[in-house]
Amino acid sequence: MPNLQKVPYLDGTVLIDPTANIGQHVVRDGVYEPNLIKLIQHCVKAGYNYVDVGANIGLHTLAAGFAINGLPVSLIGFEPEPTIFQQLKQNCEQNNLKVTLHQSGLGSEPGELILYQSTDFNEGSHSFINRANTAPAGSVPVQTLDFVFTDCDPSASTFIKMDVEGFEAHVIRGGQTWLNQIENAIIMLEVTPPLLAQASGELDLLKELDAAGFDHRIIIEDYDTFDEIGYLRNDYFNIACWKGAKSAEVLAPLVAEISLKHIPFNAPNFIEWQAYSTNKLLPGRSAEDRAHANLIAQLPNKLAELETKSRLQEFEFQSTPVGRLRRIWYSIGAKWGIRFMTDQQSEINQTLIEMLRVQQTEIERLRTHLDDQA
Repeated sequence: MPNLQKVPYLDGTVLIDPTANIGQHVVRDGVYEPNLIKLIQHCVKAGYNYVDVGANIGLHTLAAGFAINGLPVSLIGFEPEPTIFQQLKQNCEQNNLKVTLHQSGLGSEPGELILYQSTDFNEGSHSFINRANTAPAGSVPVQTLDFVFTDCDPSASTFIKMDVEGFEAHVIRGGQTWLNQIENAIIMLEVTPPLLAQASGELDLLKELDAAGFDHRIIIEDYDTFDEIGYLRNDYFNIACWKGAKSAEVLAPLVAEISLKHIPFNAPNFIEWQAYSTNKLLPGRSAEDRAHANLIAQLPNKLAELETKSRLQEFEFQSTPVGRLRRIWYSIGAKWGIRFMTDQQSEINQTLIEMLRVQQTEIERLRTHLDDQA
């Protein structure tokens, strides 16, 4: 087990590796994925049971547990990686949370699968999919949601958080019977289109969600996923899906606040974003929308290019040998009274100044345009 430190987290404490990706977030900000945490706690306070598929070290499970406050809500977590599972267990125990934990993965059928463990600082990227920065770490047991929840109460409202690194469609396929029985349910899951494409197909996840009745979806905007001006930080994003009148009512106060407002500037064609959202605030899939998004995506590069040119021109005039020779030429001309020399240099100077002014005007225009689009 890595060198863990106990640090404050929400209403309790958490054992983390401060050198790992998630640990760095908690140490720096005191929380990880705040909009996701807000959504989880809001739904648990509304009486939703909490199921964590891919619980990792338990940050989201702890958030759900801290929100129970005496409510008759159950907590269930699944984590297949043995070392991470022990850390999850410790985090739940030290915060006195009553959680049913399964040291197993979930899939479309029971059995065993090879787990590919993360080899970099991101301990949250182990997966059943072989990809860069992972290595096979042996087989682990796999269950299905249908098996675990065979005798479920259809009237029990349930919130499911799912982060299984591209295996989401398989997990939902293995829970179709249970998910169709539930009257009110909310699923919050991480979507990584490249991994979905590798595991099953980019649109299979949507097909499985539709088959289970989750026909309402939003993309969640969170600063750990999108930066302050709307850029996608990595190749994944989070969505929330729901079914049932109660779920719609519970989520109504949060939808506008936490949902993505526009396609990310750096991913305008990132697998049909609108397909993952029924929220009308998100632009549609028309050619005009995509062209506009492409234009916006190019503006920061254009701005950087103009600023570079402006700096180079100023540097050339002030510091380069050519610039120094021009200033010497100007001095000689002024000293000896050669009028045409001074006039010529003045004209050159004025031209350079005008070029810098044009560049600055263009930079300000682009900055204003970017601010308007943010």
